[in-house]
This record gives sequence, C-alpha cells and structure tokens, in this order.
Amino acid sequence: MKTTLENGCSCHTLARTHAFWGLEPAELLLVSQIVSEETMSPGDVLIREGEPESCLLILTEGMVRVMGRNGVVTELGDGAVVGEVALFDQRPRTADVVATSYGRYLRIPSLDLWFMLDKHPELGMKVLNNLGRVMAARIRSATM
Repeated sequence: MKTTLENGCSCHTLARTHAFWGLEPAELLLVSQIVSEETMSPGDVLIREGEPESCLLILTEGMVRVMGRNGVVTELGDGAVVGEVALFDQRPRTADVVATSYGRYLRIPSLDLWFMLDKHPELGMKVLNNLGRVMAARIRSATM
C-alpha cells in the first residue's frame, strides 16, 4: 500500500535517517516533496536483483534481508538506506531486498533526487556526503 506523507511527518522522519542527518528544516522540506511512504509485509520484495535502478529506499520501521547470489548478505532495520549503490552507478540492482517483518519505508525516485541535488548544490553536497558515509560504513563492516 502506498501513502503520501504530510510534509511535517516526513521532515521529522527524514531527519532521523542516515541519508538526511544534519539537514536544515528548509532542506528537509525540499526533500519531503519527492518522498512517498510505503508499507511492507513479510516476504515483500522491495528490490529485485538485476532490475534497473529507479529509487532509493529508507527503512523507517521494520526489517529487511538483503539476499545476494550466495545467500544472505545482511539484515537491515530502522533508518537503513537501501539502493544507494545503484543510485550512484546507475546499473542494475546487485541483490534482492526482502521484507522480514511488517513495516514502512520511504521511497525516493532517483531522477527526482538527482534533479533536486543538481538544483540545490549545498543540499546535494550534504546528502551525497551522508550517502558516502553509509556506503563506507557498509564496506568497513563487511571487511571486518
């Protein structure tokens, strides 16, 4: 089920996520205009390996399992960013992302995000820096 967030709710929710930490209220309001909130149930496939990249997902409630060709890669929960690799390289998805619980997530269309970041460079710098930190943390945890 897909529902659209009210700006106040989405701004508060966005501010708690790794991708949008440190943004000013006006910047959060800009981002909230391209966000939709969706629900998930156990077994729902949020991202399918091999599909073209089209959006960034941010979990706000619940858990997902990231499944690669060799099995479970990781499990992620509240606040996790999903789909950031394909966002940067614009190549097909590298893994399945499957809901393991009931929950909610934010969906941000990639083209809308890139257009907004291009139009607002200072906001773009903050968001890209945050996404870089998310990716770096994942790489570090995978190599430890």
